[in-house]
Amino acid sequence: MLTPRNRIAEARAATLASHAGGADLENLGTLYGLPLPRLARGQDATARAILRATLYSARGTYPATLATLRELYRPYEITLAGAELSADESAATIEHEDITAAWAGRLVRWEVEGEPGALFAVQSASAGALTLERARTLHHTTPPTSTAAPLVGALALLPWRASEPTPGDGDELAPGVDAPATLIIDTEAPRVEVPPSYYHEGDDPTETASGEPYGLHVLSLFDGDPAVPSLGDQTLGPFPLYFPGAGVDGTTRAILDPLLAAGVRLRMTLTLDDESPF
Repeated sequence: MLTPRNRIAEARAATLASHAGGADLENLGTLYGLPLPRLARGQDATARAILRATLYSARGTYPATLATLRELYRPYEITLAGAELSADESAATIEHEDITAAWAGRLVRWEVEGEPGALFAVQSASAGALTLERARTLHHTTPPTSTAAPLVGALALLPWRASEPTPGDGDELAPGVDAPATLIIDTEAPRVEVPPSYYHEGDDPTETASGEPYGLHVLSLFDGDPAVPSLGDQTLGPFPLYFPGAGVDGTTRAILDPLLAAGVRLRMTLTLDDESPF
């Protein structure tokens, strides 16, 4: 005999970020002010990780902001298993055959099974090895100063970097610092992709060769002609033309900005580099 599902337990699960799924998970994101559908539509694990990192942390602290930031961009990380970390008085290094010179100046996440993970900054890198930055900041930790033997763990290259320029001690005018109380996040991965499109010449974008996708329109809200559509629709048409901007999408900013302490501004930049590993 089949046992019917407990409706009370189902209703309770729909309110928990750790158990909800599908539409229930999207509704939770909406209630908490996190626009998850555009970021993780159909990907419950990603949406759940973003929710948990944001909700179960202390708002306005660096660990909370960086935890949410990592879950937002985790699908873009480059993860290497079986990396080896060695350290002595002169330097701390990590070796893996897939490390390249492009890893220099970036952030990496180091994790050993059964131990808390650590966020390190890469000072320099070459084929097969990288050297970690010894200086500690609010954004990353300092690596160990010595290891009896190489430590084996998982290494993840993060597609973002965080910084907060501040004036030096006793420097009231803070020359050269143009962004006090500003968290600057540089990323190389567009979290919300611009829809793929191309401009189709001609009056009717649906007049295409067999199998060719529809071309797109350049629309205007202020053309003054009521016979010309001003708004587009990706399914029904007219099909608008999308151009990628130089910044990060508003959805990602809408999640991160409220996590910052009062008075701290957020600046996000998107860098597209042909030599980037991402």
